Order: sequence, then structure tokens, then C-alpha cells
Amino acid sequence: MIKLVAKIRKKEESPKKIRQSGFCPAILYGPKRENLLLKVPQKDFSLVLKEAGTTQFVDLFFEGEKESLSVLIKDVSRHYLTGKIIHVDFYQPDLTKTIETLVPLEFVGSAPAERKGGVLIKTLKEIEVESLPKKLPKSISVDLSSLTEFDSKILVKDIKFPEGVKPLISLETVIVSIGEAGKEEVIEEGVKEEVGQIEKETAGSEEEKKEE
Repeated sequence: MIKLVAKIRKKEESPKKIRQSGFCPAILYGPKRENLLLKVPQKDFSLVLKEAGTTQFVDLFFEGEKESLSVLIKDVSRHYLTGKIIHVDFYQPDLTKTIETLVPLEFVGSAPAERKGGVLIKTLKEIEVESLPKKLPKSISVDLSSLTEFDSKILVKDIKFPEGVKPLISLETVIVSIGEAGKEEVIEEGVKEEVGQIEKETAGSEEEKKEE
């Protein structure tokens, strides 16, 4: 059970002062409730976020009350320079209806092809799924042991999803693959040359416009 205690926030309270006091402004919303302004202790929330992520339920208590609400951390806003959490969205879903959300991928084991000089290329780090709220997994495992040769790959269709969890992207999407060492450098150089050529052509077009 992941617990967090929140305080009701008044509209007139300044977000800046809330943060200076060690709290973080937050909001709670959902299909069966009105929006509610909250504030949560920054340190406590950081620990909860690390444990629950955005897929595990949090028992949200209001200060002074014994009953809790089952909520998900829907969104976390951070300062663009410091990375510090500046606002949190909590979502109280309808437990009888499916929701769509991103679930992180957990890569386990090792790829035998790497020992032969191959390069592990992770195309996806998370995957969008549809599930009943209570069936959302904390993460989805991707076993790398099947990557035995160069050009080996694992597709979405190769993953065993928990019962009731449905991927919302093409089953042919590549999650992770093995490339040959040095191959990505050749590709990168090719991309650079192409970009350079486009820039030259663009610059030439701009000069022609100026002459006109």
C-alpha cells in the first residue's frame, strides 16, 4: 500500500509560497468528481513517485481524515532548468472502465549478440496500453536473451502482456534490436551529409529570393 497525505489548497494561495514552504501544488480530478486543489509534501511525494510511477495506485489521504482515495499520478510538471517538481496531477479513475496510459518497459537479462560485437538499440522505453485501472502493471518485461544474432529484434507482438492489458501500437513495432558496431556511425554520417546538402540548397534558395 502506497500512502500519501495531502492538504486542501485554497485558490488564493500562491504556488510560489506553497513551494517555499516545502509543499508542491497539485490537483485531483476524475470522471466522477469535481476538480479539487491540493498541496502535497515535496519530499513525501518524491518517494511516492519513485515507488508508484504513473501506473500504480496511491492511497491519497486528506489531512485529518481516515478514509483514502485510490488515485493515479497522471502528470508531473518539472522546472525546465532545475528539474524540480513544481506541479502534480492526480487522477481518480472509474474503476469499471478501461484507461489508456504509458507503461515503462523493463529490459531484463542480456543479449548474447552483444558479446559478438553487436550494439543494443532500444527503440522504445515505454509503451501505451489499455487496461482496467487495477490491472495496470508497474512495468512490462522485455527479455533480451532472444537477441542472439546481428539484426535480431524484439517486436511488440513478441511480448507477453499481462491478462487484460492491451498494447495500443502496431504489433510489428520494434522495441529493441541488435545492430552491427560502426553501422550506426555510417548511417549518422549519411544523415549529416544529407542535412548539409539540404542546408546548402536552402541557403541558395534564400540568396535567390534576396536577389529578386
